[in-house]
Amino acid sequence: MMVEQAGTPVATVTVAPTVVADDRGGDAPPAPELATIDPDRYRDRCPLTQGGMGAVSTARDRRLGRRVAIKELITSTPSLRSRFEREALLTARLEHPSIVTVHEAGRWPSGEPFYAMRLVHGRSLDQCLALAPSLAGRLALLANVIAVADAVAYAHEHRIIHRDLKPRNVIVGEFGETVVIDWGLAKDLDGDDLAAGPDTPVVGETVAGSVLGTPRYMPPEQARGEPADERADVYAIGALLYHVLAGAPPYEAVRAESTLDAVRAGPPDPVNRRERHLPPDLVAIVERAMARDPRDRYASGRAIADELRRFQTGQLVGAYRYSRVELIRRWIGRHRAVVAAAAIAAVVIAALSVIGVRRILDERDLATAQHELSEVHRGEADDMVGFVVSDLANQLDDVGRIDLVEQPARKAVDYYDRVASRGEPVGIGAVIAHRKLGEALAVKGKLAPAIAELRSALTGVQPAGASLDHDRERIELHYKLGQFVQLQGDAAAALALFRDALALAQRRLAAYPDDPRLRFGDGFSHTRIGIVLEQTGDLPGALVEYTAALRSYDALVKAHPEHPRGLAGLADAQGRLGDVARARGDVRGALASYAAAVASARTVVAGSPNPRRRWELIFAMAKLATAELASGNAQAALDRNREMVELAEQMVASDPSNKQWQRDLAVLELRVGDAQVKLGHRDEAIALFQRSLATRRRLLDLDPMNLERQHDVAVAAERIGEQALDRGELATARDSFEANLAIYRQLAARDPSNADHVEAIAITEGKLEELASKQRDTGAALRHARAMLDLMMSLGARDPSNLSRQASTALAHESVARHLAEQRRFADALAAYGLANVIRTSLVAASPANPELKRALAEDHAAIAEVQRQVGQGAAAAASLRAALRLIDSLGADADRRDRDRAAELRQSLASPARIFH
Repeated sequence: MMVEQAGTPVATVTVAPTVVADDRGGDAPPAPELATIDPDRYRDRCPLTQGGMGAVSTARDRRLGRRVAIKELITSTPSLRSRFEREALLTARLEHPSIVTVHEAGRWPSGEPFYAMRLVHGRSLDQCLALAPSLAGRLALLANVIAVADAVAYAHEHRIIHRDLKPRNVIVGEFGETVVIDWGLAKDLDGDDLAAGPDTPVVGETVAGSVLGTPRYMPPEQARGEPADERADVYAIGALLYHVLAGAPPYEAVRAESTLDAVRAGPPDPVNRRERHLPPDLVAIVERAMARDPRDRYASGRAIADELRRFQTGQLVGAYRYSRVELIRRWIGRHRAVVAAAAIAAVVIAALSVIGVRRILDERDLATAQHELSEVHRGEADDMVGFVVSDLANQLDDVGRIDLVEQPARKAVDYYDRVASRGEPVGIGAVIAHRKLGEALAVKGKLAPAIAELRSALTGVQPAGASLDHDRERIELHYKLGQFVQLQGDAAAALALFRDALALAQRRLAAYPDDPRLRFGDGFSHTRIGIVLEQTGDLPGALVEYTAALRSYDALVKAHPEHPRGLAGLADAQGRLGDVARARGDVRGALASYAAAVASARTVVAGSPNPRRRWELIFAMAKLATAELASGNAQAALDRNREMVELAEQMVASDPSNKQWQRDLAVLELRVGDAQVKLGHRDEAIALFQRSLATRRRLLDLDPMNLERQHDVAVAAERIGEQALDRGELATARDSFEANLAIYRQLAARDPSNADHVEAIAITEGKLEELASKQRDTGAALRHARAMLDLMMSLGARDPSNLSRQASTALAHESVARHLAEQRRFADALAAYGLANVIRTSLVAASPANPELKRALAEDHAAIAEVQRQVGQGAAAAASLRAALRLIDSLGADADRRDRDRAAELRQSLASPARIFH
């Protein structure tokens, strides 16, 4: 048999044949007959991977309109066909989220079997391990090992064992999902097993013949060719866990024959000898799962899955005997600091806050009363409080549940207040307690008390330059306080706080250039300054800040490749640079920045259990989809949007109480609805708009005075109003637009510096102008058009570099000109059209590859020609028509059928002088 291992030549291993009898007995039901399938159903085939026996390719399923993976045989013999068909049918029986889904199994007209399965986008577990060289990075994959155990437990309950579990057969998806693949060696414990014969080739690292499996992860009884049961898979799960913890497989011989000999000879090196900083109870789980005697292992996949979950949630592990000291320390959970706290439950946090901190305060009071023990008790109490407000809070932040730290942080603040009331020093712990409490309050929308807590924290920080730890805290307090103040609408105060944070971070970086927290503070402060500048209309200033943030985050990630906040910051900066590029009319630049942001966000998601990171990826994808739509790639944008909504719906379903997730989903539904409108799918768009509006109204009902939620409702209602306008339901549209106008004016009055609010008023005036036009009320239409123009010109004066707003200003000039022409005020109309023409000419010069700008400028020339014709300027009208035609002809490959029809109309007009010289 042939065994191929990564980085080594192919080796030959001879194993004495052994007939494996089914020791369970029983008659298996007859296998279903595979139907013949037309190969034309699966188009656009693309090779994906290939082993010794089978090959996998991707294809587009024409009937269901999705990409799938297709597995088929390379070498065909009767025994291989039987084994392959059995693999397809066994896999199809296993309907579990972490087991690859079989969509169809059949035969091609040639008789060769195949099966189509779900195409999983992601990396294999061995690739994830290669990208996570540190223990902390590998421990983040513990949740994936638990998912493997859950999948295997499900299979065991259906009397099926895998027999070839290894990192290469585990896929970690782009959104953290885990899928076990390649059930080619699976065995039905209630059916007949197909022993491999001499015609069975090697599949990757899997040894064929009577020894089935991969030597590095194979239990000793399987290596000896003996019958295998559920405990063989348990051993392999233990070997997977060994690899995750040690960073290398249990056995690492170069030749497969040597690996088999090593497995038969004895156990591998203890995992805690290869990695010394492991929790002892996790080591005990590995040792029990990989016991030499199957009777000493966990009995099934369910048993080891439950044991791993007990470890992850901080419960006692059955495989480990705890000392009394460890049992006392476990309730603090200090040795869990290196493990992602993805499964920390609110019940545990509540118990810790109500019982643990109260106990701390009691012990602290006792320490004061018993002077001879005071130093010991003071140290223990301070250490325990430090855990609550620092270690625990950081773990909760990592999994997106910083809100759960509110009660523990309140107890910690009380503790430090009591210590301070005795005149004793409290140190930096009090600062952190106030900051964590402020963060938890802000997440819950309680901005005023959150700001108060951060200001209290600032009073306890030492003067700048006195202590590096205190300066780190000062930097973070300034930029977090700036965020909260900005949410209250005080952009000037926020900008001052961000600049203070930036100045101190840069001053400290001069002395400590490799400090990750200082580097993050530098990048984050630049980003926040850029956001304020962008919102107040200073696009060039925002570009400078985002570029500086990108440099800072890039330096942080290069020095610390697995720094989650650094990677998230990098993705955010790339996305914001895309926003600037798009606002300046640079569609290609926006596409490149958005694609980079999506790639960075995917990296963050792969290494973080924090659901907030998944939302950041979803919104990075949303920006990319918008840019794809603007560049003409409508189908790619629509596919991406639909995927995002599906992912967001899954997130909301996982925690229906999370109001922020509901709001985020409502935002995505609007984005996808906008794309559907542009593609002409209006019914789908209206359904999405209505769902978004219903969610936003429900959230507003919970907080009726919240202006931000009022704005959310207005945005969704505007989309419904636009569709009503298109359908001729003018009264409904007017009610919607006028209600929205009142909301936007309230928001603008609250924060006059925010250009987005002013732009929202201008856009709504434009909608009212369109409605008045449909009602043939030229006077009202002109009034709304002029209101829109005045607002857009004020925004243009704030930031002349914002080409998106310049385009809106040109549109407003055009609307004014059209209504002036309707009133036969031709001289004024020509002047207004001329202003629109000047702006659009400059936009085309700035973005010559943008076809939409050329089309708009061509229509300007055509409209000017019509007014010139009305006033008898025939020669000028002809010149304007020729200018319009040149622009349409210059579209080249970007021209579509409507462009060609328009060009034909223009040529026909130029060919008929009577039409021009009227």
